[in-house]
Amino acid sequence: MQASEHWNDLACRIAAKVQPAVSPDNPVFISDSDVSPFGIAMRSFLKTQLQKRGIHTTENRSNSYELVWEVQQVYFNADRFNHGHGLPIGLSDVIQNIFIGGVDFDFYKPHSEIIVSFELLQKDKDLQLSVFPVRDTYVFYVNDYDRDKYIKEKTLEYHEYKLTSN
Repeated sequence: MQASEHWNDLACRIAAKVQPAVSPDNPVFISDSDVSPFGIAMRSFLKTQLQKRGIHTTENRSNSYELVWEVQQVYFNADRFNHGHGLPIGLSDVIQNIFIGGVDFDFYKPHSEIIVSFELLQKDKDLQLSVFPVRDTYVFYVNDYDRDKYIKEKTLEYHEYKLTSN
């Protein structure tokens, strides 16, 4: 993920998974708990992508559907890189890039990845949230210098305090 357009692409994927599971009569509340730059943008992208598919969104948390996500950062200390694909695999990468996208041609890999898990929750009759059968997890490389885009403000402040207090 190297640009906010990649975040929009992810929102498009999520909206496509949510669409068949949601009744058009019940709008979806999109979680507002992720206050990271990624979370704020993702909420906006999801709202747009859901509305493009005819799914209404709401600011009312007490609705029957709620779309939530978690972001986990993973950092690897070791240098990571491709050792070359070879001609057969390289050709399949080109074909994949044309039809699917997302091929990784870079020789060097960043040390940072994020794991993004989305889940559509449905409130039952007693207004308790229960898991609805729409859940997916995605893994992306992120530039090492952009890791802070995926940290919630409160978490960032805590880590800064922790580091300066030692």
